[in-house]
Amino acid sequence: MINPEITCTVLNGGQSRRFGSPKFLARIGGLTLLERAIILAGSIGAETILAGTQPTDSLPLNLKIVPDYLLNSGPAAGIAAALGYIKTEWLAVMPVDMPFLNKLIYQELFNQKLDALIIAARSRSGLEPLVSIWNRQIHQTLQTWLRDGGRSLHHFFYSDFPEQKFREIEFLADTFYQPVECFTNINYSADLLRVESSPRG
Repeated sequence: MINPEITCTVLNGGQSRRFGSPKFLARIGGLTLLERAIILAGSIGAETILAGTQPTDSLPLNLKIVPDYLLNSGPAAGIAAALGYIKTEWLAVMPVDMPFLNKLIYQELFNQKLDALIIAARSRSGLEPLVSIWNRQIHQTLQTWLRDGGRSLHHFFYSDFPEQKFREIEFLADTFYQPVECFTNINYSADLLRVESSPRG
């Protein structure tokens, strides 16, 4: 069921230097990484927006695009831009290069939010800062932090802003790792080759 309290933003990535070509156009199972992310987002929230700096001529015409709040400031700048746009209380963040994420992860993050303003997933590999939900109340705090030179979301999550409440939710059950890991990240072309023949690809 779509949650009317959530807007989803797909982080479209940076320059894809490690991948060697625009990552969001890479295909798994006949769909681009961007198309897969948009489908996931559409199953979660009331609206889907795209945050990032990729050229727009290869993007769906009906997709709302918000430019990064600050250039060359990492994914936090895309999240800040999205938080400044949304009208809903919550923003679900999903990276374009995690093609096996599913809505159950975001439902669990939302259901276990308690009084936190940012809730992020923790996989068997560690904290997944871009698999997260954010309350729009954090918008000004994030903008200030970026203007002061902040970049690492790990640092932001554990900073001492008095108004910030961060929570992480563990996803350790086998169902999130078999037959393929939900948190698989496509950084290099070799990563794509490894997963494109997966039964869930």
